[in-house]
Amino acid sequence: MLLMQGDRYPWICNISQTTVLTSLQTQSHASISDNNINYICNMLGMNSRYYIALGIAAFLIVISFSGISLYHLRETQQNHNVNYITDLNKNYNAGYNGILIYSDNGLAEEILNSLNILYNKYGNLLIPENISNRSLSNLESVLNTVGVEYQSLPTNLSFTPYVYATPLQQGNPVVYYPAQIYKAYSYGWDIAHGINGKGETIAIIDAYGDPFLNYDLNAFDSITGLPPANISVIYLDGAGAQYNEHWAQETSLDVEWAHVSAPLAKIILVVSPNDSVLSLTAAVAYVIQNIKTSVISLSWGIAENQLPISQIELMNSMYLNATKKGITIVAASGDYGAYDNTKNLTVNFPASSPYVLGVGGTSLFLSNGIFRQSAWGGTSSQGSFGSGGGFSSFPRPYWQIAPGYNSTYRGVPDVSMIANPNTGVLMISGAKAYDAGGTSLAAPLWAGVIAMMDQYDNTTLGLVNPILYQLSNTPLYNSTFTQITTGYNGYYSAAPGWNPVTGLGTPIVSNLINASRSLLEPFGTAAIIHSPAEKIMTSVGAKNTNGTYIFAGYLLNDQNFIKFGVYSNKTSSSIVYMISYNGNTFSKVEASLKPVTSYFNFSISLYYNNGSFYGTFNQNTYDLRYFLPNYGSMLPGVGVEMIGSYDNITNLSVEFKNVTLGNFPISYFNVTQYRFSEIGSQYDSLGIGIRGNNLTVSRFISFDLYLTDVSTEPFIQYTIGYHYPYELSLSLSNNKTTQFYLNGKKVSQSLQLSTNGTYEVNTTYNGKNLSTYIFIPKIFLLRVNLGVVDGYSPNYAYVLIDNIYAFNVTNGTYAYILAGINTLLIKSPEFYENNTKLNINSNASIRINLIPYSAVLSVYLFPANAKLTSNKGNFVFKDGYFIARFEPGNITIKASYQGFQPYEVNISLTPGSKSQIQIVLVPSANESEIEGKVEDGVFKFNVSDVEVNISGIKAYTNGTGYYYIFTNLSNGTVTFYRDIYSPYEYNFSVRKPSIIYLNVDLFPANVSISSLFVPRITNILPFLFSITYVTWNPYKGNDFGAYEILVSKSSNMSDPTEMLITDQDQTSAFILGTIPGHNYYIQEILRLNNGQFYQSNKIVVSYTNPVYLGVNLAILLGILIYIYLAIKIIFRRRKNYSD
Repeated sequence: MLLMQGDRYPWICNISQTTVLTSLQTQSHASISDNNINYICNMLGMNSRYYIALGIAAFLIVISFSGISLYHLRETQQNHNVNYITDLNKNYNAGYNGILIYSDNGLAEEILNSLNILYNKYGNLLIPENISNRSLSNLESVLNTVGVEYQSLPTNLSFTPYVYATPLQQGNPVVYYPAQIYKAYSYGWDIAHGINGKGETIAIIDAYGDPFLNYDLNAFDSITGLPPANISVIYLDGAGAQYNEHWAQETSLDVEWAHVSAPLAKIILVVSPNDSVLSLTAAVAYVIQNIKTSVISLSWGIAENQLPISQIELMNSMYLNATKKGITIVAASGDYGAYDNTKNLTVNFPASSPYVLGVGGTSLFLSNGIFRQSAWGGTSSQGSFGSGGGFSSFPRPYWQIAPGYNSTYRGVPDVSMIANPNTGVLMISGAKAYDAGGTSLAAPLWAGVIAMMDQYDNTTLGLVNPILYQLSNTPLYNSTFTQITTGYNGYYSAAPGWNPVTGLGTPIVSNLINASRSLLEPFGTAAIIHSPAEKIMTSVGAKNTNGTYIFAGYLLNDQNFIKFGVYSNKTSSSIVYMISYNGNTFSKVEASLKPVTSYFNFSISLYYNNGSFYGTFNQNTYDLRYFLPNYGSMLPGVGVEMIGSYDNITNLSVEFKNVTLGNFPISYFNVTQYRFSEIGSQYDSLGIGIRGNNLTVSRFISFDLYLTDVSTEPFIQYTIGYHYPYELSLSLSNNKTTQFYLNGKKVSQSLQLSTNGTYEVNTTYNGKNLSTYIFIPKIFLLRVNLGVVDGYSPNYAYVLIDNIYAFNVTNGTYAYILAGINTLLIKSPEFYENNTKLNINSNASIRINLIPYSAVLSVYLFPANAKLTSNKGNFVFKDGYFIARFEPGNITIKASYQGFQPYEVNISLTPGSKSQIQIVLVPSANESEIEGKVEDGVFKFNVSDVEVNISGIKAYTNGTGYYYIFTNLSNGTVTFYRDIYSPYEYNFSVRKPSIIYLNVDLFPANVSISSLFVPRITNILPFLFSITYVTWNPYKGNDFGAYEILVSKSSNMSDPTEMLITDQDQTSAFILGTIPGHNYYIQEILRLNNGQFYQSNKIVVSYTNPVYLGVNLAILLGILIYIYLAIKIIFRRRKNYSD
């Protein structure tokens, strides 16, 4: 409020004390000093006082109106935000409807924007936010009119979490720990050899969240010996503001056992505000659209017969979108058996989706060190229970072919794992230990298995179902799955092969992961012509070529060949050379083509001449200079290879027309079929048949179909050793003995040559002269010297020249290299690989300096305040210890602190090592020492990284929970603190310096839901039609990372402008560029330094809002009045001067 008194400004009061000053009641904190008023009067003259007073009054009126408007906005906004979650849940409980909208052309977005409805967009799925019944009715009317596909969903329809938990001390004595699960399902070899999910991400979606999760997960890892979990938590749209014990247990089980299954995988937990179908579906859509993940784990669902099929199909489009992005979705099949808590046989959604891996449950028993399993389930007075399973309303997917499967509908589940809570696992939730189970356990376990498969195969498998079902059709089935043959789920019974209780069975993890790579390897078939490798030509007609490589080439076996042809997938096609020598395969893309969308016609040919291959596509020729030492033993052929298709289901059809070799059609030669697959000759890959001079490749051609049996004359074959001197081996194709001649001179079948060039080889067989020409390129010796870097040199190195010629060398030994430009890849364990190019014209020597892997050193230092330095770099303090990465070798570490004796130590670090040391500085004077161990008060495990503090002197417990701290105080308090525990204080008193042994139990901090922070945008005010002022509620926690303000013209926050604020005390900002004609959507994201982040509500700024418009018009009016009055004053004064 601005206070003005008449005795201070009489000349103003005399003008209009009553009419002006009575209007100056405002909330503004502005003030006008005596000096300011006198200065204005002296400058402008007393005759201007009327205009000055009027200007001040107008300005204050504008500020008053703006302040009142802002106050109104603030109050409205604060009330809205304070009750944001409450209102959301009122809507939820009241059964207000939600809606899913399918958009494929942008029309739906235009409609929502025109109606000012906030929405999120995930792929082709639009989900409006907090829409009222009235707005929903209007929206449905418009969507019906224009023909946009949508489905309404009652928000009181919810998904069910499938977790059962009994306090451990009251539960079944059978409770499994990770080590037992590893043994039961054969994880051991993979975990021991680094196949542990490293580099992969598992997204878990749950409702409400778990405020105790940080403590629970830390306790679980400490009890079971797992490495600390790498986890981030995302709270969507105000999630975390309510506590639901059942969902908290679900969250704990999901996170802990996904972490067990893939210990080094990153876990992203996404928390939905509630468990409604709409809310959790939106959360799934959010993850698919915004999170880079390879696996999504869902441990909840709803009976399929509780949702109209049209709603399921619309949600199904979201899961289809996930598979297109290479994401595997794993979902629990439910815990209510064949009837799924209904009166009719049904299955559980989303596990029943054709784009989801449905996971059922088993009972796991241990007797005399041997594990056995049966299907989990049965009947009770409430109906069926156990592994959800049966048949969906979806038709059978193309890939669902397995022993025992005989339905035309989608069968559920696909696979199974431990789920029976009576043979359950350890779970920590709410700082309590439970014996837990349910298909909510089986789903995250399978999510971890998929993450390990992705890591091992170096890919994202996406829809993994085809791979698993194809394995069931091969001899690998019995070694990759344990088929469950006993038990039932209230209607269906387990049986060998696939069954509607346990699917294909439970995984034998190590074998399954290894088999997945075999199935992902290329497979296919070729027609091999038994004749010397001359020019081979053909025309090709093909359809359904996704993931196929159609080629002409020369082949010896599946590890030695050269092929030229066309590779096609859904998005692109290209002309490709593929070369393999002794298993080292190299591909070279020669040209890109348009994607193949329909029937594809082209011609290809391949021939060899004087060290170069020449491939033609239609009329274009592509030459490739490559030396294949065993080319002379290869046979020409044409064929089809499946690459990256992940299954053998593609309904491929390829026809090779008018196949000719040299000047003769294929019917002139003996032609045989060659099939290749990494999972055995019994595997039904592709078939090839012959009709005249044409060949047809298809899945539906019998492998027993005979091709041709034309008597063919034998011919000369040869191989050239890739070394110097050259070793030449000669033979006949029929393996008969004969005398060979080289340039007219009699030679043996194996001989050495010292000169490169072209040689003629001939022999006489059955009275006929046979001859061929052999080209031998110039080969030089390359001496490889392995240099010393940081005192280390590898004992040996692997050298790969031109992608296919491989050598293992030690220091000073030789490799062989061709004349010309060569590429070299050199690598050795614990050293970074080296890539280089050499231009070779003679024997040469090369020095390779392989850089050793850096070493990691961790130091626990007492006191932690001390200064720690090294002669090779700096340390970073993290979680109670100092850590640094150094080049290997000798390093000197120094520690010092005032009042303590300095300490120095020399350490030798080897390449790639991870070392840990402990340094305890000794006081210079005689001081008291307090030492001991800190344990968790609930579960009695050692607690590391606890801060121990005496009057600012700090120490941290080490990996065993032990600490040391010194003090010169005779009386004081030692405080123990770690963020997930309640602090503990101990008062000590000593008469003389002594040692106090103090063991401490820390108990988990009390966590209430009200203590969880919900970010809110508290104030917004757009002004001057270009600037928006925004404020938000402050976060006071010590784990603050940053505030992120997002501004987008789209309500789904696509392509936002981002403002990152790292000052925790800053709670306001100005946003530039918010001009009329657009809606602007503003959202705050709070990022914590532990990886969690919380989303605020969204606020829309639009000048169609009458309050915003009024404020801006008032400000403009004030500015115009000032300009007008200023002009009047200036002209008035000029007139006075002129007078």
